[in-house]
Amino acid sequence: MKLYMTPDSCSTGIHILGIHILLEELELVFEAHLVNLMAGDHTMPEYLAINPKATIPTLVINNGTALTEF
Repeated sequence: MKLYMTPDSCSTGIHILGIHILLEELELVFEAHLVNLMAGDHTMPEYLAINPKATIPTLVINNGTALTEF
């Protein structure tokens, strides 16, 4: 699994923390990918292909499905 996140963002911090805690508690292996909001990474074609809503966080599960709502 891959977790796309912006850890220093006030608006997404609680959502990232919740997902991170859940993944750790379930002992699930995941990769953390940092998304730089200030640089506009969430609006780049590569990220929009994963999450067309351009929201953060996004969790991509092993079957390739992107979960964008916490």
